[in-house]
Amino acid sequence: MSMKNIDKTCEKCGSTDFMNDGRCRPCRQAYMIKFRAENAGKIKEQKNKWNTLNAEKIKVQNSERCKKWRELNPEKTKLHADEWAKENPEKVKAIKKRWLEANREKHYATCSRWAKNNRPARRVQWQNYKARKLANGGTFTKQDVAQLMKQQKGKCVVCKCDILELYHIDHIMPLSLGGSNGPANIQLLCPTCNLMKWNKHPIDFMQSRGFLL
Repeated sequence: MSMKNIDKTCEKCGSTDFMNDGRCRPCRQAYMIKFRAENAGKIKEQKNKWNTLNAEKIKVQNSERCKKWRELNPEKTKLHADEWAKENPEKVKAIKKRWLEANREKHYATCSRWAKNNRPARRVQWQNYKARKLANGGTFTKQDVAQLMKQQKGKCVVCKCDILELYHIDHIMPLSLGGSNGPANIQLLCPTCNLMKWNKHPIDFMQSRGFLL
């Protein structure tokens, strides 16, 4: 803190701005600037030495400071994280791999809970995964499945039973026979019809059920 003292004037610079300890503030500032310039190397060496001796303390302080900033700036934090992930895909992949190796049980438990609570999305995910492995091309979403359910009026396209509570996603032309994984090649069947159809050609299956004779 400083104080103005009109009754006291610095003999060196003529300032009336004094610090609480009685020293002239402008003179003190000028001295410190000169001292730092003349002892830059020594100051840097001392600073590096202190940082080395207090590395853990600095790490904790920086971590707490960053955590507090992230809590106060969630939107900026997410934006920075997304930008960094986009610019460093390999590093992101390595971080995820290390986390997975250290938390396999936790990961499997989380995936299991998600699959149990998101059955429609899990069915879509599984079908898309199989198609990627076979390189059949095409993909569909849970919104596509919801639209199909609406179009089929909640009925199996083969036996017309109610499938609102339980259904299977079927590829009209099986993936194993080269069928696409796009929305145009999927239909919703009851479990019984889907298991009977399995990987049969659609014409062969429908003929076996008494259709397309």
